Amino acid sequence: MGLFNGRGKSRDDGTRQAEAITRFWQWWSDEGMARSSSALADAEPSRIVAEVSAQVETIAHDLAWEFAKGDTSMHRLVVTADGDPALRATARRWLDAAPEADVFWSYADARAPMIDIDEAVLELDSVRLPLAQTRVGVRRSGTRVDVQVHHPRITELNPGAQATFCFLAIDAAVGETMTETWIGELQPALVAPIDGFGLSGLRAVVRDLAREFDGDARWVVLEGTSQLGPVRVLARVPLAAASAPTLDEAVVVTVAYEAGADGLPTDDAEQALEGFRAHLVERLEEQGELVAVVMTGGRCELDFYVDSTRTGAAQLTAAARAWSGKVDTQVERDPGWSRVAHLRG
Repeated sequence: MGLFNGRGKSRDDGTRQAEAITRFWQWWSDEGMARSSSALADAEPSRIVAEVSAQVETIAHDLAWEFAKGDTSMHRLVVTADGDPALRATARRWLDAAPEADVFWSYADARAPMIDIDEAVLELDSVRLPLAQTRVGVRRSGTRVDVQVHHPRITELNPGAQATFCFLAIDAAVGETMTETWIGELQPALVAPIDGFGLSGLRAVVRDLAREFDGDARWVVLEGTSQLGPVRVLARVPLAAASAPTLDEAVVVTVAYEAGADGLPTDDAEQALEGFRAHLVERLEEQGELVAVVMTGGRCELDFYVDSTRTGAAQLTAAARAWSGKVDTQVERDPGWSRVAHLRG
């Protein structure tokens, strides 16, 4: 079944939103689940669409939802941000409050990959596009993969529809979360890529990339130059908001350090910075994550992301203020992690 979208503003007050989520799940428990099960059993999902849409919209306008087949349940209710970074945290908070899954219903905040992708057909601008005919060209770009997407009928689509087809095809292949986490540049290809392969092959490529950064291999070191001289970066992998949807607020802590001739920290300064970093992480009390460290020209920038509905930003600010030395702290809303997008490598 397709997605159903609301309209209107995309940001809601945290307290009101939490209350709306509680009311949604109360409605689902009292009557929504039974009515949805009945409508699906009768093959009449349209009978419940307006009611579910109204309930989802009370949480946040522009959230999307769908009924899908569950992996271990008969049905799955999916409420998703549908690619809108400002709504990812809301969708995840909705999921965190969900009841325990059973054999009849499970719940998700992102669309899963299609199981039978080679049997699926997309239709855009009255053009039918069997996904089995799709071919992709893949190029590794740092910790992501750039993808070119070709279909024999893609030239029959206008440029906007071509881009839409690319996103829908990749989402169908690897799912919404993996797309936002591991796919970099995505482009339509008017001719089939050399050495291209099908969408099932793309699943394997993305799965292998994700496995590469499992466990301890979650940080990479990047080096470059800027107007201030050499730059050294430590970056979390994956450096993507979809990997931690509730961390929607950036806290940037900048501290001066003793620099060598190249502008990078001396050995003593490196040790002091490690102590400062450990101090901040401890004071954060697991209410967020340090995702990047940038050192250049005698200044170190530590990029944290925290949950805007909790006290992480205030705790980091207080911890930084109590540290000796010149420290500056800035807090800003950044649900898409746009501040660190250039550090993905």
